[in-house]
Order: sequence, then C-alpha cells, then structure tokens
Amino acid sequence: MLADIQKCFIEDRVLYTAHARREMRGEEYGLIDEEEVYQAVVHGEIIEKYEDDQPYPSVLLFGRTLKGKAIHTVCAYSKEDD
Repeated sequence: MLADIQKCFIEDRVLYTAHARREMRGEEYGLIDEEEVYQAVVHGEIIEKYEDDQPYPSVLLFGRTLKGKAIHTVCAYSKEDD
C-alpha cells in the first residue's frame, strides 16, 4: 500500500479533505504546506494500519521533509479509484 500511496503523490493524484487542510493550517509548530506533505510521504514509512477504516483502509505515515521537519500523515487508498 505504501508504494501505491507514494505513486499517487508523485503523479499528483492526491485529494486533501477539509479536515486535513484545517490540520495543516492549524499545526502548532507552523503551517504545513503540500510540498512538505509530499516530501514526508514520499520518504516516509507506515507506522500504523487502520484496515477497517471507511470508506477505504488507511495508514498512518511518518516522514520528514528535506529540511528534517517531522510530519505524521493519515492516507487512505483504494485500487478501485485507479
């Protein structure tokens, strides 16, 4: 699943929920932009799986930006949407 999610980021096939956007703007350590999320996901690793999440299974990823900023991201993916 990680490779599929990373491929979506590389191909710019990512949808951010309103909740994700609020979290990115409201981060207590400063704004998180889409490029930082991209960097963290593409270089990240799965640290937890939520296989029963609806409408799609999701994972918690941990990664760092090129500047070393730590970011946790929850991503959902469905092969049905390819």
